[in-house]
Amino acid sequence: MKLKFLEKIIKIGTYAAMLAPLVFIPQVIFSTVLGKMIYFQIIVEIIFPFYIYLIIAYPEARPKISSLTKIILAFFIVLVVTSLFGADFHKSFWGDDQRMRGIFSLLHFLAFYFYVITCFCGERDKKNILRFAIAIGMAIGLFAFLERYNPEFSIDKVSVKNLSSHRVISTTGNPIFLAGYMLFIFFLSAYFFLKNKDWFRPIAAIAAAISLLTVFFTETRAAFLGLGAGVVLSFFYLFFLLPKKQKIFLFGGFLCALAVVLIMFNLGYFSRLISRFNDASVSGRFLLWKTSLESFKEKPLLGWGLENFDYAFDKNYDAKFLRNGMTETWADRAHNLYLDFLVMSGIFGLIAFLAILLFPAIKMLRERTAEKAPLFGLLAAFGFFSIFSVESPDVFLMLFFVLAIIDNEIYKNEIKKMAGAVGDRKVFFAAAVALAFICIYFFNIKSLYGGAYLLEYGRAEGPAEKRELAEKIFTDSSPYANAFKTRLANNTFYDSGDDKAYSEWALQKTIGEMEGILQKNPNDFGLLHLLGNLYLRRGSSFSRAEDYDKAVEYYNRALFINPKRQATAFQLATTYILKNETRKAVELLEKTMAFDNSAGQMHWRLAVAYLADGQEEKAYEFFKNSVNKNFFDKIDKERFKAIDLCEKYHNIECANKIALSFYEDAASEHPNDLAYQLELFRAYALAGNLEDARSGAEKMFKVFPDAKDDINAFLEELKNYVR
Repeated sequence: MKLKFLEKIIKIGTYAAMLAPLVFIPQVIFSTVLGKMIYFQIIVEIIFPFYIYLIIAYPEARPKISSLTKIILAFFIVLVVTSLFGADFHKSFWGDDQRMRGIFSLLHFLAFYFYVITCFCGERDKKNILRFAIAIGMAIGLFAFLERYNPEFSIDKVSVKNLSSHRVISTTGNPIFLAGYMLFIFFLSAYFFLKNKDWFRPIAAIAAAISLLTVFFTETRAAFLGLGAGVVLSFFYLFFLLPKKQKIFLFGGFLCALAVVLIMFNLGYFSRLISRFNDASVSGRFLLWKTSLESFKEKPLLGWGLENFDYAFDKNYDAKFLRNGMTETWADRAHNLYLDFLVMSGIFGLIAFLAILLFPAIKMLRERTAEKAPLFGLLAAFGFFSIFSVESPDVFLMLFFVLAIIDNEIYKNEIKKMAGAVGDRKVFFAAAVALAFICIYFFNIKSLYGGAYLLEYGRAEGPAEKRELAEKIFTDSSPYANAFKTRLANNTFYDSGDDKAYSEWALQKTIGEMEGILQKNPNDFGLLHLLGNLYLRRGSSFSRAEDYDKAVEYYNRALFINPKRQATAFQLATTYILKNETRKAVELLEKTMAFDNSAGQMHWRLAVAYLADGQEEKAYEFFKNSVNKNFFDKIDKERFKAIDLCEKYHNIECANKIALSFYEDAASEHPNDLAYQLELFRAYALAGNLEDARSGAEKMFKVFPDAKDDINAFLEELKNYVR
């Protein structure tokens, strides 16, 4: 194969890989992560044999191993070594279906980096691939615009969208992911605009404007911080390079930009963004960081292993997490990329990652040229963005792309004329083809099918279809099989269980699968908790006393890892109540509350245990505490008991608040049922909020135009309520 042919194949493949941010595969679970990464990995693997042939057959075409490249290679070596000593190397190597950031996936970004520094080092090639990257960013930004003003175009078909509150996601699946990606497009567009004076220059200016507005539409705090830091440092970078007269114009431009931001601030354009800096959000983030630092102290040198953040979190969990809701009691990231590396790869991992960002920044400071200011600003923007964000495939793709562009800019790599061939290129090419085939089929296509089966299972209607899909998931042998099986087990736990025969079979199968996985990971807190849930479900659904005992065993094993985990304590207390061991439930929850008594849910669960144990007065006090903390559990049977208890102790206000929470949930679940909506407004009236009751009922005329008589009758009824 000739050099030009190989270059062409690699270039075409690299362009195809650059399309990954546009890709989402709705037929698989986590379509914008799993589907996107499977696409990217397959493209990289297809190119791989041709790249191997190129660097073996044509030595002068090999890329120069610059200092930056050496640092990147060292970073990967650190990740592998630290993961070998981590909690779960299988997870470190493959990652999971929700993140796709194991060593295997990261190696594809490394290969992509080498493709770019090898075949795009000429000025013309650099221009072309920059244009291509910017054009893709424009397309993603334009889709975000369409989504912003027509939310029905969003690829997220689950979340409720409306024009006033929708944070755009475009094809990335998450506003944070989109914001991070668009930061790269903004600064790359500015870089192209300063460096080149050709037909694409005005398009680059338009792309910068589109990306800037898209960042604004995402309402992502980390992105605004990164954008501000990147722009300011770009200005400073330029300020020390330009002549005195140009410095004046630059400073004037900076002041104008600052004035625009202040005007927008005063006009309330940032009010929604500022409102997201609430006490719960800030305290929750700082608590997560504190827990991350505690985890780092436990394993400071090598960390817990890549993708094993959840092991560290579970071990060092703080009971205060429940204050911000049950979802905050589980975490697989610190929402700070530096802390992620610190926890998962230790101090060596963090140093290696920082070196990747700082080395090229220092290099550009030493070789100051005006055109590099946006690249310098981009590194700063990504650095500050990473303080408050999580990584994504799109952001990591752009990070390695920019590193390759910077490497080519600093070292000016050039592919020279063809040299004599060396080595047995046919053998190496054949081996590379075999490796690529194995990766494409066994590690990617099979994973794609597994993700598709799992998504189909969630949409399946009958037990026969569910069983057929479940069997396919149970026999899956892809790298993410354990993740797929675990998600199926969670679905089984939450299944309504209407078909008893299928429910019993599914519970039996998932319990067996989870226990098999647990044998390899006996300290996996999440698996222990899940097995407790599965046994609890089977025990309650099929009156199996022995299953309650197994549930107690697994819950206690989980609490041995960390006794502060309220979610597990709540489930264990429920199991004790079902076993008629109510005193144990009370004692357990009293001990759990001793770790932190601030969360309303803690008071509610203890009230339920007191009520089951016959201690009505204590139960009433703790239900009242929970209501005062604005927490109302979603289990209707418990809410009705709490209402009865509040009425028994003549606390009508408490009873009305609990009833209001029930009708708010019911109205939300049945938006097309007028009866539920009117019951909600009646609850408002009973709670003394007549204005909301009246205005809400009046809005129903537009929603239910054929029910005017019923709505008018309800409005007449409201006149009988006293404020």
